Amino acid sequence: MDRADARMDRAEGRMDRAEERMEKLEQRSIKHEAEFKKRNDAIQKLIATGMRMMVANQEQAKETDRKINALVEAQMRNEAVIRNMMESLKRPRNGGGRG
Repeated sequence: MDRADARMDRAEGRMDRAEERMEKLEQRSIKHEAEFKKRNDAIQKLIATGMRMMVANQEQAKETDRKINALVEAQMRNEAVIRNMMESLKRPRNGGGRG
């Protein structure tokens, strides 16, 4: 009976060690899940911030486009005025070209 008891004690020891390993694995798993959740939350915040930045950037780009278009229109008006002035300088004034 002593041999059987010894084998039983060894088996119980192995089971105890296996249970300890399982407990450590479970604790590590819980820790990794918490770290994963923390990282996932941080990534979601980064994505949300990036999306807000993209919207703001698009609004700034639209405003810049409006300003550029206004400058183009003003430049075209200036060029028309200059063209008209150049044409008027080519024409005789006050009958000075009659001869």
